[in-house]
Amino acid sequence: MNEMTSESHGAPARKTGRRRTLVVDNSPVARRAVCAFLESLGTFEVVGTCGNGAEALVLADAMQPDLVVLDLRMPGLGGDVVAQRLTGRFPAMRVLIMTVQDTPESRRLAGMSGAHGFINKLHLARELPGAVDSAFAGERSPSL
Repeated sequence: MNEMTSESHGAPARKTGRRRTLVVDNSPVARRAVCAFLESLGTFEVVGTCGNGAEALVLADAMQPDLVVLDLRMPGLGGDVVAQRLTGRFPAMRVLIMTVQDTPESRRLAGMSGAHGFINKLHLARELPGAVDSAFAGERSPSL
């Protein structure tokens, strides 16, 4: 079983100016890598991580992060289903889908989910900053 982690519960005030971020991936190695990259940018505060879609919904509801970065393919609820539920329930929350399986089908699923952006995990450092900027500018990533 994957553990949910968070630095706080509820929806604390946003005092740091950094984007409060939830990272969701069934691979602990991928979660750590994404978290380390986000933290290295200085504009993100990773407030929680989890390993599946059901846990992601619980944490997102409790924490109401600014940004959710989630894997498209996970056991149980996939990232496309989670993105659809989150964007429907929390219009201000930005959701980015990531995957190593960068195929037309993956992009179609991400686009239909209501996600704000799509990131190839193999190009995380190159694609994530632009996808975040587009999402917070109210635009959908051109990659969808």
